[in-house]
Amino acid sequence: MQRLPRTGAAYRRDAAERFDTAELYHTGGERPGYQSYLPAPLGTGGDVYYDDNAVVALSQLDQYEETGDARYLRRAEQVVPVVSRAWDGDATKACPGGMDWYDAPGNNIRATNVTALSAQLAARLYEHTRDPAYLDKAEQWYGWVYSCMRKAPGLYANDRGDDGSTNETLWTYNSGSMIGTATALYRGTGDAGYLRKAVEDARGSLAYWTGGTRLHDQPAVFNAFYFKDLLDLDAVRPDPAYLKAMSTYADGTYRSNRDSATGLFRFQPSNGGDYDPAAPAATLNQSAMVQIFATLADATHRAHRTS
Repeated sequence: MQRLPRTGAAYRRDAAERFDTAELYHTGGERPGYQSYLPAPLGTGGDVYYDDNAVVALSQLDQYEETGDARYLRRAEQVVPVVSRAWDGDATKACPGGMDWYDAPGNNIRATNVTALSAQLAARLYEHTRDPAYLDKAEQWYGWVYSCMRKAPGLYANDRGDDGSTNETLWTYNSGSMIGTATALYRGTGDAGYLRKAVEDARGSLAYWTGGTRLHDQPAVFNAFYFKDLLDLDAVRPDPAYLKAMSTYADGTYRSNRDSATGLFRFQPSNGGDYDPAAPAATLNQSAMVQIFATLADATHRAHRTS
């Protein structure tokens, strides 16, 4: 909303208020981080999920780029030590490395989403700060996912268990975060190899996800991540296929999953798939669809303006 011409400035305070509210989830101490539920005295607290912490920091970077307010850059930088402690340095495990899903002794998986989102965070921070430590982390984390979890161009398995097993489930946001990381690494380093990897993953993932109902069956919130990462690449290496896929999904979901009486979206299962009038109109799904439509509107406007 704060990007709107003429009236956008009025929403900057609203955006800042929401970012400040997110800080209420942050705890300090020896193992700081954003908790999954409000900590005391406002709530009972919850685990520190490393993927959520990376997403919060990426959102803070978005706001820094939008406003130039250095507070958001500093907050994003403070998340790097949080996600860094998720790195599994046990060299005896199959495909050593990768990041734990959440901060708890019982965690026994190394997750693609955490590692790739953290790599994307570090790569984008390197663009802004030129701190070589961020580049080292981004390359290490991206490299682990690329070498250990890649099943095909643009398709990455969900996680690797400490027992040697692999969860082969595919999600659109894992495709997207690797595309977004490679794009950021290209922008930051000028290394054309990263651009080639980003393009290869974008084309491979689109070929897969646009087949049948795969894209429609994914959680809307995961697709929101995926599309924004595709458009991030599009700004560097334009390809009309990215915007077309996003537009097709948005139009189709509007027709098939929107409750005309309320304007709300309902999915079965809970986050993706066919319309179910009995399914709850989950806030997360509404937020995802609003974000997709808003991003699509902005991208379409820019495409028409430059054509």
